[in-house]
Amino acid sequence: MDFMEEFGWSIVNQYTTCLIKMLSHCQELEDLHLCPWHPTYLHMMQIFRLGHWPSLKMFTLRRMGNINLQYDAIDSFIRAHPKIEQLFINMDDYEAPDAKHVWTMSLPNLKALHLGKNWDMMGILNASTTRNLKFLSIIDLSSDS
Repeated sequence: MDFMEEFGWSIVNQYTTCLIKMLSHCQELEDLHLCPWHPTYLHMMQIFRLGHWPSLKMFTLRRMGNINLQYDAIDSFIRAHPKIEQLFINMDDYEAPDAKHVWTMSLPNLKALHLGKNWDMMGILNASTTRNLKFLSIIDLSSDS
């Protein structure tokens, strides 16, 4: 039984809201790693929609779990964090195998990128994003990417 089944979605939302509220006081935050013990412990769409740390340079997100990643949410997050130099996002195996994720916003300062499964690399790796790229790690790259 996972956390959401045991405690309900409202507890996950409340926990995530409290985390964002606490972190909103960290305006100089440069390095954020979110690695919940279980993928359903955080409501990632709230993080992507409401998280705003102007100085953020490194962002790690592990164990996203079975969510429908909405393109406007990740675009909003990328737009709010143009200083990101290192971006590591790894979804768990819970993700649907035919899902493809991409963002349309540019990360002009990106130097290191690690993406787990189900990312549309053709849409992500554009001239603006790869201009300063020094490290690239992709898990399970499909032939159409």
